[in-house]
Amino acid sequence: MAQRGQSIRNLISFNAGELSPLLDARTDIDKYGKGCRQLQNALLETYGAVRRRPGTRFVAEAKFSNRKCRLLEFEFSVATQFIIELGHQYMRFYKDGAQVLLSGSPYEIVSPYLEADLYAVQLVQINDIVYLVHGSYAPRKLSRLADTNWTITEVDYTNPPLLDENITTTTITPSALTGNITLTASSAIFTSANVGSVYNISHFRADERVSKAINSTGSSGNLRISGSYRFRTTGTWSATIRLQRSYDNGTTFETIREFSSGADSNYDIEGLEPFDALYRINVTYDGYEVNNPKAILELTDIYSTAYVKVTAFTSTTVVSATVTTAKGLYGTTATRYWSEGAWSPRRGYPSAIAVFEQRICYAGTSHQPQTIRGSAVDDYENFKAGTDDTSAFTYTLAAQERNSILWLVAQRVLLVGTTAGEWSIGGSNDTSLTASNVTVRRQSNYGSSPLQARLINDVVLYTQRLGNKVREMTFSYEKEGYLSPDLTLLAEHITESGIIDTAFQRVPQSIYWGITAAGQLIGMTYERDQEVVGWHRHPSQGLFESISVVSTGAGHDQIWVAVKRQRMSGGVMTDYRYIEVFDTAEWTDKADCFYVDSGKTYSGGSTSTITGLAHLEGRLVSILANGSVQPNKTVANGQITLDTPATKAQVGLPYETIIEPMRLDSDPAAGVTQSQTKRIHEVSLRLNNSLGLTYGDGLTERHLTFRKTSDPMDSSPPLFTGDKEIEFDGDFDVDPRLIIKQAQPLPLCLLAINIKYSITGQ
Repeated sequence: MAQRGQSIRNLISFNAGELSPLLDARTDIDKYGKGCRQLQNALLETYGAVRRRPGTRFVAEAKFSNRKCRLLEFEFSVATQFIIELGHQYMRFYKDGAQVLLSGSPYEIVSPYLEADLYAVQLVQINDIVYLVHGSYAPRKLSRLADTNWTITEVDYTNPPLLDENITTTTITPSALTGNITLTASSAIFTSANVGSVYNISHFRADERVSKAINSTGSSGNLRISGSYRFRTTGTWSATIRLQRSYDNGTTFETIREFSSGADSNYDIEGLEPFDALYRINVTYDGYEVNNPKAILELTDIYSTAYVKVTAFTSTTVVSATVTTAKGLYGTTATRYWSEGAWSPRRGYPSAIAVFEQRICYAGTSHQPQTIRGSAVDDYENFKAGTDDTSAFTYTLAAQERNSILWLVAQRVLLVGTTAGEWSIGGSNDTSLTASNVTVRRQSNYGSSPLQARLINDVVLYTQRLGNKVREMTFSYEKEGYLSPDLTLLAEHITESGIIDTAFQRVPQSIYWGITAAGQLIGMTYERDQEVVGWHRHPSQGLFESISVVSTGAGHDQIWVAVKRQRMSGGVMTDYRYIEVFDTAEWTDKADCFYVDSGKTYSGGSTSTITGLAHLEGRLVSILANGSVQPNKTVANGQITLDTPATKAQVGLPYETIIEPMRLDSDPAAGVTQSQTKRIHEVSLRLNNSLGLTYGDGLTERHLTFRKTSDPMDSSPPLFTGDKEIEFDGDFDVDPRLIIKQAQPLPLCLLAINIKYSITGQ
């Protein structure tokens, strides 16, 4: 072979991340030179560097070792952050890096969700309340009253969502006005799945009113109002008149309107009572009246309504129920004016949720999979329909296929993901969405998976139908609509098994985290303004099952994971579930570096025995003691013995960081050099605060020397910043490889690689 000259490859940015093996020949792609064949347990910096990921700290065992759990974030304020361990019929809580305890035991509450339901739960948070939905359960409300006082209850709607009112001749006859009653239908409309259903029962009512003569000081009788009403005055009078309302059945009244006249005014107004209240007229008389003046308050609704909840099934025409409206039913005669509740065991429950324009929106029931229901404005538990712009609304997508709504995200409009496509819903001309002002547009037909989408700055990231593609839904002013480019296009192998859980880290780097169905933790460094989209993988000795992120307000977010690991129990390796949190990697002293998984820190007097490692029983662990690496040890009886005593030790499972740049197939001088023989003979690594790495070609591996003759022999060398020149004794090969690894519990930050190599030819 004849040498054709020396070439230099300068790699100064790695922020394209790990690229697909199918791109191994695509030197024409711009990101090829910034990509890696392997990027394992390493984080991409937006500006191009690649840094070893920190280790995870063991926090606690999950409640069940044989069942999965899911982690949810709860962020009330910068100072009040919780991680919720949602497991099989329970919830536990974590705050400030530790488990919340009550009387020395993990504080927990009962939850309705089974293990099989966990990943399908969606949620939104409003202050100290989290609303949760799942298609098989009535919506729940999780409330934090104190760190060790949480409640989870079914949402008790003041006006629950209803299906369309009955238009058939079928009637329902209630047996009583209040309490536990029987409902008898004139035809077969009930099933056993109606237990738990709400029904709205209405009766025509006579003209109802109260009045007060304006000739003395005092109050009228009470009138119960739920709905619209009219207030008016007649005659000539001088007085102050107050329209008053009571929500406690007449114990206390509040004034909601006040009217006055000096013998020169009369009033005629209409109002709407969204709840159920007693009203009265209160008069302070000034001593003047002509023509028998009166103040009159009257109902304008033509019928009275009340809600009942089915408690037992007798037959297709008879069920037992409880009247849930305080005023009770209006009558016990048969009525054909009734509506069935939209959500029930029979009709299913919403599976998607979002807060949009001060409304809480639900969608995706089994009975109405394409219907979205929005609450009244600023009244999240009121779904009473009306004509006002603030009233609740219901809208059904006019799609060609019956495809279920899987997620909702509030952006400049309400974005909707279904099994067959993505939609936008909003008011016309950038106005608010109301029942009479709805503009719906289909934006794409990729189809979504049931995983709750995430709003990240001004874009939405969602997973495509099979869960193995992440798409970015972003508004294009040129297209006047939303685009959904594939963010996994250059790294499809990373998400191949499908994503089951996600989280988003904002600081110090913007990273979209995911858990795959294969139990792998993956991440995508994402800074759209800088055109940075780079994927990385994070294998560990175990299977990741859930991830969640909360902000700390201290320059870094906390990344929490639920992991299935193994430890020795009864002489055999047994599965356990652990809750762990990533270290912040904010250190100035080498002794504080934390690069082990499921690890713990000992800090105290000088000792050779490190205890408290029962969760790693029988496992081989890495050790960084007083900043020096000590030989790996196997945990026995929950402890290890150090070779050299230490006052600080980081102990945990080892993991390996691997960085391998793309092939040397693109040369500035020689052009494309695929299929040509090459030989690497010199490498320069530019490092920052690094120590202990190895390098090689995949067949041989060598330790990079950091110790200088001036360094003390009885201690570890200091962290290194600068350039390391390596004489690389590589072989002639069409594909010479350079692989950089870090397996010791020490940091690695790679800023650039300079590769000198020769290209040969016949």
